[in-house]
Amino acid sequence: MLKNLLNIRRIVSEKVRELRVQRKLTQKELAAQLGLSQSRLSEIEQGKGSFTAEQFIMILKIFNVPMGYFDIEPVEDSFAALQNALARLGAKNLVESSQLIPDERLEEISVAIREALLSSSPRLLTALGPVLIAKVERLHLEHLFQGLKTTRLQRRLAWVVENVYEALGMILQRPFAREYRRRFRRTELLLSQLLDQAYDQLIEDGDQSCGGAEDIVDRDIRSARTRQEVSASRSEVSRRWGILSALQPADFEAAIRANFDD
Repeated sequence: MLKNLLNIRRIVSEKVRELRVQRKLTQKELAAQLGLSQSRLSEIEQGKGSFTAEQFIMILKIFNVPMGYFDIEPVEDSFAALQNALARLGAKNLVESSQLIPDERLEEISVAIREALLSSSPRLLTALGPVLIAKVERLHLEHLFQGLKTTRLQRRLAWVVENVYEALGMILQRPFAREYRRRFRRTELLLSQLLDQAYDQLIEDGDQSCGGAEDIVDRDIRSARTRQEVSASRSEVSRRWGILSALQPADFEAAIRANFDD
């Protein structure tokens, strides 16, 4: 695990330095934008430290690059900690490991959602369905959406929300306990409001139909052939948001049903 962490740190630090030099930013200028001292940024660029998740998202904003630019795999323990957090937040279909100390940072719903979006894991992305249903009244989705502005994560969030919205539409065609149906309909209403805002904002920002490079979510898309295959078979939701992923609304429906089916 230590070797994996050091490798990720090296990849990120080298690519951030490359981006900084390409954009002709000094260490002092970039450090100021990230809320770091110049000496701390220098250490990180030398592989002697790492960025926080918030700083990493800011880097994506500053340099306008997708997460895939860094081409890094999730650290196993970090993945497990995030899985545990999502399980506690409502995704009971995920198996929670009792061997890990809870990551207090992930107890905040918005942080856990952001990390799941970054993970590119189909299991964690679909787990956001039951999490949204369980926590939609507590979660300020509009604030989270605005906080991700100008990053690909904003588009990913809208994509997940619409997948969950479509999944709820399918689920509501089946018989469920009254308590669940009320919760599903309430979630459906709140998600539709965010989607209206998402469409309006992305069009206003000149990102209609998610213009520009597509966001490659699936980590197993590693060749032009695989990319073409996924692009041809992806859902309308994925096309709408410029997402390359094999995930369909039915996958989110399955994750939700695993939590609410009697």
